[in-house]
Amino acid sequence: MNQLNLFHKWIDRHRDICEKWNHNEHMLNKLNEEWTMDHNENILNIHPHQLLMIFIKLMMKHII
Repeated sequence: MNQLNLFHKWIDRHRDICEKWNHNEHMLNKLNEEWTMDHNENILNIHPHQLLMIFIKLMMKHII
């Protein structure tokens, strides 16, 4: 099974969680702001959806 199929399988299993995250852009923005403030950097000046995708990829690595 390739990575894309694994990703779709994981998303199907966690669809409700992902939908909640997709509706919580404000929370992701807030986390990004806090990280930036804590580290005095603008490295993570990225869109919340990009942050979500990074998080999902990290979670997939731990599941597989």
